[in-house]
Amino acid sequence: MLARRGIYPYRQLAEAKLCLEQARNVVGRGGNYWYEVECLRIEGRLAAHPQINDAALAERYCEQALALARQRGQRGFALRAADGLAGLLAAKGQTERARTLLQDELQFFADQPERGDRSDAKVLLLSLQ
Repeated sequence: MLARRGIYPYRQLAEAKLCLEQARNVVGRGGNYWYEVECLRIEGRLAAHPQINDAALAERYCEQALALARQRGQRGFALRAADGLAGLLAAKGQTERARTLLQDELQFFADQPERGDRSDAKVLLLSLQ
């Protein structure tokens, strides 16, 4: 009944925001910021959620996540952030920028098997051709 009225999806979104807030508190404790990039990326996904639908905010979070991951040399997190940002750019019709972004990040994984995040990014890249 709640799901049909649209209340349940909102509760899931609210719970996701709360969980992310708790994660950010844990990440900052003791100076361990390893997952800070991932929190920014997820914040971007939440901003892009249909109930929030703030593409500009989502893009900013993804750009911040990508810049921080690159600065820290966190290639795996950079690829995830690039994949999220590329999806947002593609939705705005900026396919060339999205394609270049993914190609730049995927080059670091050229000698590794295509699975997980690499596979997801490659699928998105191929869809942008």
